[in-house]
Amino acid sequence: MESRRRLPLAGPLTSSIVVALLATLVGGCSTTPSAAFAVSDLAIEAAGSEIGPGDEVVVTASVRNTGDTAGTFEADLTVDGSIEAQDDVDLSPGQSEGLRFAITAGAPGDHEVRLGEAAVNLHVSDIVKAAFHVGDLAFEPAGAEIEPGDEVVVTASVRNTGDLAGTFEADLTVDGAVAARETVDLEAGESETVRFALVAGEPGDHPVRLGDATATLRVLGPAAFELTSLVVEPNPAETGDRLEVVVGVSNSGGLTGTHAVRLSIDGKAAGTKEATLAGGEHTTLTFSVRSPAAGRHTVVAGDIETELVVWRIERPANGKILVNKLGGGMGRFKITNGGDRDGVVILARTSAPRKSLLAVYVRAGKSATIRGIKDGTYVVYFTLGRRWDAYSRRFTADQEKRRFTDPIRFKTTRVSGGTRYTIWSISLEAVPGGNASTDPIGEDDFPGVP
Repeated sequence: MESRRRLPLAGPLTSSIVVALLATLVGGCSTTPSAAFAVSDLAIEAAGSEIGPGDEVVVTASVRNTGDTAGTFEADLTVDGSIEAQDDVDLSPGQSEGLRFAITAGAPGDHEVRLGEAAVNLHVSDIVKAAFHVGDLAFEPAGAEIEPGDEVVVTASVRNTGDLAGTFEADLTVDGAVAARETVDLEAGESETVRFALVAGEPGDHPVRLGDATATLRVLGPAAFELTSLVVEPNPAETGDRLEVVVGVSNSGGLTGTHAVRLSIDGKAAGTKEATLAGGEHTTLTFSVRSPAAGRHTVVAGDIETELVVWRIERPANGKILVNKLGGGMGRFKITNGGDRDGVVILARTSAPRKSLLAVYVRAGKSATIRGIKDGTYVVYFTLGRRWDAYSRRFTADQEKRRFTDPIRFKTTRVSGGTRYTIWSISLEAVPGGNASTDPIGEDDFPGVP
């Protein structure tokens, strides 16, 4: 209980008061009119027959001015000697007025409540009044996906844990606002299940409270599918290969949904699969398809696309001419490939654009001679490797590209008794006593085989 005391005014008596006292003593029988106050009907009001700790208690009383003059009654209400409430009452002689104070009951036991000369006993009981505990706050059906507009049933168990019967005002709040209300009367120790019907609002998490119990109502938005990846294995592939196309699918929405994924290659349908996912889930769909013809192809799933390269692996015959724009002459060109990789040798102009004028395939460990080369100066390029792709006309494994440092020249002249022409011999691998050097060359500078 809060203690508040009125402090008396401090200071010495004035001389005028002393004179008045002397006059009274000399006069013998004279009196001074004053106000006097009498308190009656001091009583305690409470909401029930039992007052418990923390209950609000109303104290009432009547005060009367029994004196000869008007005055102010300083109404200090004390509990166990400590001031709990105060009021000042101005009263004329003979006037009465009712007083009313609101205080809070303290610890169990008997407490003296006093106002002026009147006193009354306040008994605070140790019996616990009705007290309510709410548990098992849940939604029905349990685990269901809830979307805006769905009806949701909220259930909870309410138990009276106090010693007396009471009424529980069941205010169900959603997002802090009262959404439903019910009154439950329970005897001491009695339990009851309460049920509320709500309509789900906007998507999101909504705190739901009943008494001291809380739960979260999750309202889900619609399913939202997106394709996250598209992978073709193997890539590059060979003609006739069986391919696996793996598509990643995610549902970034709230509700479970089903999404159809359509696969196409070069605009032609290659298959359809469905993915059923709860909100936030991810999965992959695998399509098994046969590789198309050799070349570059566009594989599409939804809004994702990737390029598929298909090789046609063939090994040309030794000495096979792949390009020949140098016919009509008499020059000869002998090529020896003493290594363990096949090679393609190219003759190109010394000036740009350096396009292939002659290209010949020479297998590993073999030689080839090309006849009939017309006169001119040419740069010699060659590439070594394995697994020749007849479509892209390049090696797909262990590929190396080089160029002879010095160009070669073919020249035909008439001489006495016949014709003189040029014969060139090169080796694609380093040989003892060789007199030619080669330089590595990048993809962009290599003429290639058209």
